[in-house]
Amino acid sequence: MTTGVAGSRLRGTRAARHGPEGRGRVAEAVVAVLVAAGAITYAANQGSTSSQIRPPAAGMDGRASELAALAVTGAAVPFVAVVGARPAGAIVLPPSLSFTAPGQGDVTAADVAAFPGDSMRVAVSNAMGAWAGHYGVLDLTGLGRIVEGAGGIEVDLAEPAVAGPKVLGPGLVRLDGSGVITFLSTAERNAAVERFILVLGGLLDAQVTIQGEDLLATDDAAKLGRLLRAARGAEVTIPPVHQAAGTVTVPDEPAFDEFLSELFGLSPPIRAIVQNGSGEPAIGEAVARKLIPVGFRIVLSGNAESFGHERTDVMAEGAEHTEAARRARRALGVGRVTLSAVPSGIADITIVVGEDFNG
Repeated sequence: MTTGVAGSRLRGTRAARHGPEGRGRVAEAVVAVLVAAGAITYAANQGSTSSQIRPPAAGMDGRASELAALAVTGAAVPFVAVVGARPAGAIVLPPSLSFTAPGQGDVTAADVAAFPGDSMRVAVSNAMGAWAGHYGVLDLTGLGRIVEGAGGIEVDLAEPAVAGPKVLGPGLVRLDGSGVITFLSTAERNAAVERFILVLGGLLDAQVTIQGEDLLATDDAAKLGRLLRAARGAEVTIPPVHQAAGTVTVPDEPAFDEFLSELFGLSPPIRAIVQNGSGEPAIGEAVARKLIPVGFRIVLSGNAESFGHERTDVMAEGAEHTEAARRARRALGVGRVTLSAVPSGIADITIVVGEDFNG
């Protein structure tokens, strides 16, 4: 196992210190013009307009994908990670990383770690632009039990690390369950992610077995364990991120998606804006559960200018995105495909969810 940042191979606790520079995020204020924009209605079954639509991401055939979303609470900071098998890889999302959680707006990875398990999976999947077929939420006690059941793990420290009353390293150090708990819970905030990268790498090398009682929430403990074992030896990295306006950590696009494509074999997602035009609660997350598994990422999520929309509108942001809009309509099972007169510039399609969508 090696650790690194955005694909680079860095040793030990230096793993999370660097991230590539990149472009800032486009301001969200432009969304205000979307609903006001006129639209030309296209029949959903009309002849196709040629569009260079990207194929859906790996695992988008209705089966569980080879990705798992993990959240660990109780340490110096909460951790969120994604582990993939076939191909094997793993990433840790910086706790300060900001992205859209469908139905809940912009959140940080630290916020997402505290979400109910399945909502955590939806938010992390949206950040990835690909559905996580499995998920697990655990605290440090559960993590310690998993490590203990594996007979301990090894971490490679580039420099000495203080863990409670002990100074560990440098070099290879073997940790048992209680040692992992101390190692993570006593870390200073700026070193916490570096330590978690090492622990996750050690877990993936150890061929762990997960029991239901080890987890606070999961879709299937046994299947989650099998996926983690299939990822043995995976490199643990941080994807490309950067500081927007000097204060907010955001994905560094397009390098972020290019990195995920190389690491996990994913296709770049189709970008969607979702607006709640029905007034029903939890619409954003319900729509995300339909769209993410067929290759979409929701880049903005919120309420429409008004409620009471009887029918869902799926607007293509330009004729070249008409087929993407049709794909979204098929996934939702309702609505009509239209062509936006004023493309947003930040998404490929915009969906105003009406009362015909039942989630």
